[in-house]
Amino acid sequence: DGVLAGFLPYVAEKLGLDLSKQTTWSLDSFDLDARKSTVALMQRPATWVELPVIPGAKEAVNRLTDKGVPVCFITAMHSQWYQLRSWWLGHHFRKALLGKAVELYCSPAGEPKSVLLGQAGVTHFLEDRLANAEEIAAAGFKSFIVPTSYMGHPRSAVTVATLKEYADSVILDKFVEESPNAR
Repeated sequence: DGVLAGFLPYVAEKLGLDLSKQTTWSLDSFDLDARKSTVALMQRPATWVELPVIPGAKEAVNRLTDKGVPVCFITAMHSQWYQLRSWWLGHHFRKALLGKAVELYCSPAGEPKSVLLGQAGVTHFLEDRLANAEEIAAAGFKSFIVPTSYMGHPRSAVTVATLKEYADSVILDKFVEESPNAR
């Protein structure tokens, strides 16, 4: 939601919410009316057609796939929006996916994303919530958080990175891993 899609600014614009006092990306931080309105907005297929891609996201994902890095998408979003989310990813990242189906994993409520990361064979993960990024790092994955959602001070195991910086890091690690003389 906050890594590839400009979801929170979109919701704020559509619902007239003031985000200046937000200290988290969590929907739970909204009042009850705003939460209900957000859920209703997410149920509209038009929302997924209009939802903008964060600048630089397509380029970063394309760079990863161009370098042979497999890309999958993992979300904690409720599974009822799985089809809409899959459509959005396929629509915006079709070139990067090189004709392959979208690999979208939905983390069941309450299950840490790190469980899915292990199942999907992920080594690096870019997150938009600090608590998730820290849990992912504690589980032994290379964990990154986008700076737009940086709230507080991440532990040293979490790297604050733009999409481009994240892609550069993953590609560099892949090169080092594949090139014994590069170490």
